[in-house]
Amino acid sequence: MAEISAPGNWASEEQKREFEETVNVFDGGFDSYIPAGSNVTVAQRRTIVAVTTVVSTLTPVGTARRRGGK
Repeated sequence: MAEISAPGNWASEEQKREFEETVNVFDGGFDSYIPAGSNVTVAQRRTIVAVTTVVSTLTPVGTARRRGGK
């Protein structure tokens, strides 16, 4: 299998989008790559998603309690 190299982070948005249509950049081989329209690397985005998921599952959903003993 041929090695695929990501376009540099200096590449144009068009070049990045073409590359992203061809390759799944979140598959694990492009951690330092910054996707088109983003300011964070793939590794940072993966971390943000993981932390958000954990926090959202730990945060209790508020429930309204009825008053008046009913």
